[in-house]
Amino acid sequence: MEWQSGRSWESFSVKVNLAESRGLCYRPPREKSGQQLAAWRRRHDPRTTCRCVQSEFASTLVPGSGAPIVEFMVTGNGHTSPNEDPSLAQLERSRQGARSRQQGCRPHTGRCAGRTALRWSLTWGLQGLLLTVGLAGCATLKRNPVPENVVEARQISLVGLDAMQREQWGKAEGLFSKAIETCPADERAHQHYAEALWHRDACAEAIAHLEKSVELSGGDPHRRVRLGEMYLAKGKIEPAWEQVEAAIESQRKLASAWALRGDILRKQGRLEESIANYHRALSLQPQYPHVQMATAAVYRDLNRPRRALATLEVLATQYPPDEVPQDVLLQQGLAFKAMDRHDDAVLKLVAASRADDPTLDILFHLSEAQLAAGDTANARLAARRALSLAPDNEQIHQLDRRISEQQQRMTASVERY
Repeated sequence: MEWQSGRSWESFSVKVNLAESRGLCYRPPREKSGQQLAAWRRRHDPRTTCRCVQSEFASTLVPGSGAPIVEFMVTGNGHTSPNEDPSLAQLERSRQGARSRQQGCRPHTGRCAGRTALRWSLTWGLQGLLLTVGLAGCATLKRNPVPENVVEARQISLVGLDAMQREQWGKAEGLFSKAIETCPADERAHQHYAEALWHRDACAEAIAHLEKSVELSGGDPHRRVRLGEMYLAKGKIEPAWEQVEAAIESQRKLASAWALRGDILRKQGRLEESIANYHRALSLQPQYPHVQMATAAVYRDLNRPRRALATLEVLATQYPPDEVPQDVLLQQGLAFKAMDRHDDAVLKLVAASRADDPTLDILFHLSEAQLAAGDTANARLAARRALSLAPDNEQIHQLDRRISEQQQRMTASVERY
């Protein structure tokens, strides 16, 4: 510790070695008179109500010690003589007194040198850490860098995904193939390539690449579900069942896995069990259009049209009124037909037929509903539109004959009266 005094004793400065003076609390008094200042210096009680005034400070290092020295100016309001200079022993007693109070001073009175020392120690420690990182380089913070070929393959795959979203399937397929050549062990590239191949109806190749993706990913449950869907689409029930069971075992709260399980059971004719699995999927993901449609279809197959209609009504509320999908409207019309509510069925089927390309099923069921509602004229129009799509369809020809017979009966009834 070193004292430096100026000509005027209104101010003095102290250099403190922070390594040796933790807890020092040296403060000027609030009083302005010289007599009170002298009394304070004689006492120098660190517990006296006071405040710390630090107007200037600078830091250096003691050569060879590595400990910082803080130089700060403490200004007292008063005039005293040099004979009143506090002794080094008084400063030492002040430091010990502050240590006995666990290096603290009252919160409302100011800051103590012990806290300043701690703050400066943390500052120098942080500077040392940053210097170490700067000298060693950023490589010290990167333990497992991603191989360059993996990064390149994934960048290519991102471009392929963009092309896929734009429905540029040929371009996407080429990019995914290039990504696999760049990094054969990239499971994402195999998965996306499988989807592109599946879109091109190259089903065998698509399944092979998706199997590879499942293997490289360590049995990712989402990829297992997609592989099971491909198996089911090709009529391979057993492999599909194996994949979905493995996916559920790995992640029981995966809604798509329970949905696929319901699809497999429905394919096997186990309708009640499929309903239970569909409900399990909906409990995990309430808004799931594929499952809601499948559930309604199974209810209709079980001759429970009211439950089917209730499921479809919930599904329809997920869309704006003018944007309900065509297949949802068709299923609602079929549910109304099964309940013998032919007028309501006609309304739903007419809405479905207003699309740019109404399907054969929509036109056929619309014609049947209109015939059941007694509107033979519009029923014949719908039947003729259906025949234009499938001229050789015997079921539509039979419907057309039924319409003709109904018109003849109605004409005969009118003539009779």
